[in-house]
Amino acid sequence: RVADPLQRPLALNDMNGFEPNGSSWAHFDDAELAQVKAIASKQAKRLPHGHRINAKMAAGIRDVYSQTQYVKGIDAQYRSSIQYPTNDWDPTMGGDGAGAQFGANLQIAAKLIQNEAAIRTIMVENPVNWDMHENQQWLMQYNVPSIIWALDAFIRDVQAMGRWNDVCIVLYSEFGRGIGENGNGGTDHGHGQTMVVVGGNVNGGLYGGAMSERTLRYSNIGYSSSDNGCTDFRTIYNRVIRNHLRLPGVDRLLPESYVDNGLINRQNQELFRTS
Repeated sequence: RVADPLQRPLALNDMNGFEPNGSSWAHFDDAELAQVKAIASKQAKRLPHGHRINAKMAAGIRDVYSQTQYVKGIDAQYRSSIQYPTNDWDPTMGGDGAGAQFGANLQIAAKLIQNEAAIRTIMVENPVNWDMHENQQWLMQYNVPSIIWALDAFIRDVQAMGRWNDVCIVLYSEFGRGIGENGNGGTDHGHGQTMVVVGGNVNGGLYGGAMSERTLRYSNIGYSSSDNGCTDFRTIYNRVIRNHLRLPGVDRLLPESYVDNGLINRQNQELFRTS
């Protein structure tokens, strides 16, 4: 574990202030922090305030502490000249506070990539509100620039590292929307949505079958690619796992039955380049 601290999933929003879940290590005084470090180095058997710990608890503290130090080290070693969005409504960088947070989240991913951390997948939350039941026109004018500016900074950062061909970005949501406008200038929930895939080895273009306006107006478009011309979202995941990550056993990772009619763009190309 110490040799490869990122074997297991980690959730963080600040690498320098990364702490164990539910803990406040950053607020420990020097004596308390020294005691935690002593436990981590097997030189103590008591928690701060004198509570004794058993071997399993001590091993857990050492494990978590090694991860915090590893992650903080990655943050300290990061070097980049790329400016990510930071300010609310900055006209030179775009976006608002939430958009800037998306950029900060992407920068964490960039730090891990630059450090060549032993990690294959990174989930980055975009905290901007996309649940547009009202005022959708205004929200789209506000949200789209924030995501574009943040992604642009991340892409230029990874390209400067020489790692662009190793990276694949998939933009997705856990649910889609209908296209029929409701009474509040917005749209309500539906199954259909757009997924965006970006990367150095991605063949650009439009993928998926054409859908009629009549079909799109249904609130719940079926998931199946044979149903109303949709492409099942698991088809995209299948290609990313198999052709980008090159992981075996994709059928075990996506065990549910679904229709995969292929994924070919209008230029008759597969999603990923083979060379």
